[in-house]
Amino acid sequence: CRYEPTSVVFHYHRKELERYKQQMYQYMRGHVVALLVQFARYGHWGNLIRLFVILPGYYAKVLLGGILRGFSSRHKTLVTEILGCLAGIKFYLQHQDYNDKLADIS
Repeated sequence: CRYEPTSVVFHYHRKELERYKQQMYQYMRGHVVALLVQFARYGHWGNLIRLFVILPGYYAKVLLGGILRGFSSRHKTLVTEILGCLAGIKFYLQHQDYNDKLADIS
């Protein structure tokens, strides 16, 4: 990852719920893998805090809000996002050998 203040990113948001769910799943999977890779490379604990404290707390809050105040359109992708997070952890662990080789190169 690199900070580039002049970059421009265009996101394509899907109109169909199922395709949007797929997009959210992939976003969260990639986000979690990025957190784990950055922690492995740089040892910054903020990445793990985000993954194992902040994200679960956020999803618990959203879920609890749905239970207490009623579910809304925001909740339609909640399970998919959580599954994407779990898939990111699984992907990272399955590719640990590759991650170790990258660490040795740098």
